[in-house]
Amino acid sequence: MRESVFRFKEFALRQRDSAQKVGTDSTVLGSWIDCSGAECILDIGTGTGILALMLAQKSEAGIVALEPEPLAAKEAFFNVQQSPWNSRIQVLQQSLQDYLQSSSGSFDLIVCNPPYYPDSAHYQMNAGSRQQARQTSTLPFDELLRGISHVLHPHGNAWLVLPVREAKVLEEMALQVGLHVNTQVEILHMKDSSPKRMLLCLGKIARVCRKEQLILYTDNQMPTSAFYGISKDFLLWKQVDASKLD
Repeated sequence: MRESVFRFKEFALRQRDSAQKVGTDSTVLGSWIDCSGAECILDIGTGTGILALMLAQKSEAGIVALEPEPLAAKEAFFNVQQSPWNSRIQVLQQSLQDYLQSSSGSFDLIVCNPPYYPDSAHYQMNAGSRQQARQTSTLPFDELLRGISHVLHPHGNAWLVLPVREAKVLEEMALQVGLHVNTQVEILHMKDSSPKRMLLCLGKIARVCRKEQLILYTDNQMPTSAFYGISKDFLLWKQVDASKLD
């Protein structure tokens, strides 16, 4: 039976009821983001609460974490309450769409690991709960982008993680609502592999897009120095001698 608790250095995530378990996408996104100056953070689709808790650990910001699925929202609330930062994180059982109906505030940092699976009837019939939670029908790209544009501070940033193909689609759609991609980070499992995921940073101010790469593992399956460097405050790396990493 799969372990129902995922342990980080400073907090733990119960993931018994949430369809979206702890995975590499959110772990890399939360590790990569520099949120040291952020005051107000919005986490869209928090799941277990992983991104909200990672960003709470590395900032002093107040965080609103949205999760529409009842069991996942309940689990996120439990995880937040058990953490050292429960006074700064508000978990709301709401979709982004519903939240926008009652909120007029703005955020200087928005994070999201959005759904991206297709919505065909055949796919829905054959998808498990994890895949169903990732279907775009729950939060279509156009609604996500309009929502981000509505609550993002003029000088704020929104960070997302997506498969490379979907990231390119979202990048084109973002321009239609006045959002510009100012950073692209290709995520490679190893140096000779093709990128499977991309981190995107969106903002309302058009800038020259900075393009970077993050390679996660060496040939012998040890974390690269870059991945270890950004994740060492969160992940419980075992048998890693930082001085011997590439």
